[in-house]
Amino acid sequence: MSPESQPSQPEPKSSELKLRIISALVLGGITLATIYWGGWLFVGFVIIVFLAMVWEWGLMSRDTSWDWVALIQGAAGVCAVVLMHLGHEPLSVFIVLGLAAVLFAMGRRRHEFVWAGFGQLYATTPAIALIFLRQADTSGAILVFYLFLIVWMTDSVAYFAGRYFGGPKLWPRVSPKKTWSGALGGLVGAIFAALLFQSVLIQSFVPTVIVTAVFLSVACQLGDLLESRLKRHFDRKDSSQLIPGHGGVLDRVDGLIMVVVAAALYAWASGVSHPAGALLGIS
Repeated sequence: MSPESQPSQPEPKSSELKLRIISALVLGGITLATIYWGGWLFVGFVIIVFLAMVWEWGLMSRDTSWDWVALIQGAAGVCAVVLMHLGHEPLSVFIVLGLAAVLFAMGRRRHEFVWAGFGQLYATTPAIALIFLRQADTSGAILVFYLFLIVWMTDSVAYFAGRYFGGPKLWPRVSPKKTWSGALGGLVGAIFAALLFQSVLIQSFVPTVIVTAVFLSVACQLGDLLESRLKRHFDRKDSSQLIPGHGGVLDRVDGLIMVVVAAALYAWASGVSHPAGALLGIS
């Protein structure tokens, strides 16, 4: 979640800021290492993050942690991730959509099952999308690195642009500090990241990369707003306190959730043989 979209709060003390920096560096290092190595190491990392998201969703939506709903969601999600890694894409997606549909249908009797079905989609879809995008070759690692860079640049530039320029609020009822200037700054940051990425790693100019960078930046900011709206609905400041100085996993990956899902859908719809070719124009 970008700092700009969070509710008003006091500036962190130096000790708290130090804790946030240390946590970010440790988690960032682990994340980048697993993306680079890929294979089952990356699958295991995605599963751990996914299970943390399921746990936090239970806390947010049902005020409980590992009840039977969360256990079913977790087991189904792990199966879907493993099947996706093994190349069974249709079956993996069927498990996710099928369980979500069952939970939604049960919601006719109990309202909480509607949110359980949404939570299944919200946590599992980005997990299998990440596996699909990473794949086994080097281009998959480059693509996932690129998506993380787009999210980081969108969040960072949006925060500083919003603080410097201010101006009209983007959606004050949901995110009081998020501004239109910040949103436009996030788009500029994503475009800059795309140009930098092309010049350093791809070393050739692919015009469609700029278009997809804007598309992904918009998805990132929609993810920020969606998470803010969900937390306001459930009257939560943070999804949990799992990450020292940062809140919960859902707070950290809200923009990434929408970005990886949007990237996977774009790659799938393009008809290109692999995701990196669709989004970055590389083989």
